[in-house]
Amino acid sequence: MANLTHPLNQSSQVHPQQRLVRIFLLSVMGSLSGLVPGLTRDFSGLDLTSMAHAQELLPKVSNYADAVLQMEPLRLNALTQVRSYMGEQTPKNVCRQNELPTSVKSTCTEFFNQSADVIQQNGLSNWEFNQITEKVRTDDIYKQRFDQELKKRQ
Repeated sequence: MANLTHPLNQSSQVHPQQRLVRIFLLSVMGSLSGLVPGLTRDFSGLDLTSMAHAQELLPKVSNYADAVLQMEPLRLNALTQVRSYMGEQTPKNVCRQNELPTSVKSTCTEFFNQSADVIQQNGLSNWEFNQITEKVRTDDIYKQRFDQELKKRQ
C-alpha cells in the first residue's frame, strides 16, 4: 500500500526570497488601497487602518491645541479640589485610581464631562483628541505642529 499524504499535511517552507516578495506585494497593495496593516491590541488579528484617516488628523492639531489650552484651567481647578480632599500626597492620575472617595469621584467626573464638552466645542471627537494626544507623544511631525500652534497662541 502506498504511503499517501495530503498536500496540506506536508510541511512547506517558504524561502526567504518568497517571503520578501509577499511582504513587498502586501506593502504595495496596502499603499495603493490606502490601508495600512497592523496588529490588533491583543495581537490576535490584523487591523487595517486607513492612511487617509491618520493623515486627516494633522490639520486638526490646531483644534487640539485650542482644546488643550481651554482644558488646562479646568484640570488645575480639579486638581486643587482633589488635593483639598486628599492632601498634597495626591497620586498621579488620581482620577484613574480605583476606590476613590465620593467627593474625588465627583470632581473627576465633572472634569471629564467639562473636558468632553471642550473637545466637542473645538470640533473634535474624543477619539480624535486621544489619537492626536498619542501622535503628539510619539510622532515628531505632530509634536512640532502642536508646539507651533501653542506658540501662535502665546
